[in-house]
Amino acid sequence: VQAPAGLLLTGCEGIVFDDCDFTNIGTAGIKIKSDGDKLSDGNQIINSRFHDIGYSAIILGQVSGHHGYQSYMLVKNTTIKNNYITRVGLENRDSPGIIATYTSGTVIEHNEVAYCPYTGISTGWGWDSEESNGNQAFLDEVGNNKVIYNYVHDTGKNNRDGGSIYNLGSSKGSEVAYNYIINSWDGDDVYENGLYLDQGSAHIEVHHNVVGENVGYWMHQWMYT
Repeated sequence: VQAPAGLLLTGCEGIVFDDCDFTNIGTAGIKIKSDGDKLSDGNQIINSRFHDIGYSAIILGQVSGHHGYQSYMLVKNTTIKNNYITRVGLENRDSPGIIATYTSGTVIEHNEVAYCPYTGISTGWGWDSEESNGNQAFLDEVGNNKVIYNYVHDTGKNNRDGGSIYNLGSSKGSEVAYNYIINSWDGDDVYENGLYLDQGSAHIEVHHNVVGENVGYWMHQWMYT
């Protein structure tokens, strides 16, 4: 997530990437983050294609250690819609196709995400929850994100402990719904998770997802979620 990117947006509002091609990039494709008192807000990545990318295709936000969130890290109201993402993580195999860490109002919908070495779509960060005495600013500000109507397949090709769709930490008012997931495995004998609610996941509505063939657990839920 700390990787450089072909396009870096910092503290930006209202920028739209529409019908773009990102290919043969050794870093991430697009990274959107906030800076100081200037939050990134209302940006869109739509109708575009990402393939043969060194890290993640799309990165929203920043990372921290456990319970390390601060309000200046928040990225707000990003739309990622109708994109085709494949063959990411060619340089760093820990890279999800899409990762949105500390965000609110993110909508990830109607994307196809395929052939990822690790996770397909990843949301959340920080491991925070009420039960872990999590960072209160995080609990108040991060959430209301939607991962809906995506087709995620052929993930988990190299790395373990991921999922086609994955979340880490509490995310009030968030939703994971109407996604179709198949082939979360290495193509041989190691099967990964379809849906994975990792440590601290809470206040997320998960419903009407279809998890099909060649998947280990249709849902894996970590303790304290």
